[in-house]
Amino acid sequence: MQSRKAFLMACVAAVVVLFGSMTGHAARSRTYLTFSTPVALPGVTLAQGTYVFERVGISQDLVRVTSRDGLLVYLTAFTDEVKRPAGLPLDNTVIFAEAASGTARPISAWFPESASTGRAFIYR
Repeated sequence: MQSRKAFLMACVAAVVVLFGSMTGHAARSRTYLTFSTPVALPGVTLAQGTYVFERVGISQDLVRVTSRDGLLVYLTAFTDEVKRPAGLPLDNTVIFAEAASGTARPISAWFPESASTGRAFIYR
């Protein structure tokens, strides 16, 4: 009886540690970004404003972009992992691709704050 109780407590502790590390990881990969002009992501143009970029799912390949309050989801898409380019400051969180004059600049990659790797958006 005593060993069963100890085993159960160990299992509960393991779940708490696992869940805590998963939620902590998710919190580290959430970034609030404010744009003063429209920007583009695959299949969507975001108006000027503040948005939340975050990795979701176990694999961390999915990126979700929502309104600041999280009520509107603008994009949930698979991304590719990319290394932060040499010389890109750690506080620089996005890289833009070129765009035609008068169109929204597409975000090519997002880097969570201070991360050495980021997520490249896939445009097809």
